[in-house]
Order: sequence, then structure tokens, then C-alpha cells
Amino acid sequence: MGTVYKNSHVYLAKDKHYYSVPYYYLRKKVKIIYTLDKVEIYYKYKQITSHDRDRTPNQYTTEVKHLPESHRYIKEINPEKLISQADEIGVNTRELIIDDFGLQPLDNQSRLSFLEIIEDRHEARSTILTSQVPVEKWHEIIGDKTVADAILDRLVYSSHRIELKGESYRKKMRKNKEE
Repeated sequence: MGTVYKNSHVYLAKDKHYYSVPYYYLRKKVKIIYTLDKVEIYYKYKQITSHDRDRTPNQYTTEVKHLPESHRYIKEINPEKLISQADEIGVNTRELIIDDFGLQPLDNQSRLSFLEIIEDRHEARSTILTSQVPVEKWHEIIGDKTVADAILDRLVYSSHRIELKGESYRKKMRKNKEE
């Protein structure tokens, strides 16, 4: 059994792999049956989709037709397209701000996309990254040592690091309201 996640995928724990399901089954409990080469997904005893089995961990097997129309553009996104769209909007959209980096570990798809974005921006555009996680733990969050080295090398090289210490502003404000 599994639950269809908000991104229209279910997780096959045996392979640590995600498979797409038609979006109108979001948050529904489904049954996942797999053989050596197929993964079939059922809802109320009716097969709703099947995929070739892929044992690559932390990857996604996605049929675009399973995504809601408003999300299908995700399969067409790449750094060049985003930068081109930013240029059309104006020069001020060329900066990238990544807020609260590291709240959860990156899966393989996110890790590789992040590397590609950082690589394209390296020494060309400003990138502002905020995190509550110490830099020493970023390798762990990124996951793959080689990819983490590549990302951090580009981020840390010629960067300006500002480390804040003390209680968070939100906590201070909450305390002041309570007093």
C-alpha cells in the first residue's frame, strides 16, 4: 500500500524509486504490485497505471499525462529557459535567492537540477543562499559526495559569507508580544 503524494507519484520502498500516478488520485491510498520488470498501481481493485520497473534509487519515472496540466511545464524546465524568461521580465530577475536551503535532504533529481542551475550561474550571476543548517552539514543534505563537492566548489568560490549568531528575529518578536 502507498499514498499518492502531492507531486502525483507513489514511492516503491523496495527500490527507493517514485512512479507517477494520474493526478486525480492525489492523497488516495493505492496498492503497488511489482514483478521483476513491471510496476502496477491499483485503486479500489482497478489498475490505474503501470510502468516498466526501474531500480534506480531516488529517481522518478513520470508520464507527463499523469500530471495536472498546470504542472506539465515542469518536464520542459531547464536553466536556459528560466534565464531566458528572467531576461524577458527584466534585469532584476537575474538574481537567484534560495531561502532556507537544507530543510530536507535532496533527492537525486533535485540534486542534479541544483548542480545544473548553480553551474550555469557560476561567475555569471548573483546567487543568494540562506540556511539554518551549518555549511559543514551541506554535503550530507546534498547527498552525493561528488555532486556536493561540485556544487559547494561553485557556491563557496568567490562568495561572501555572512554568518548570523543569536536568537532568530521571529523568536524575539514572539517573545516581545508575549511580554
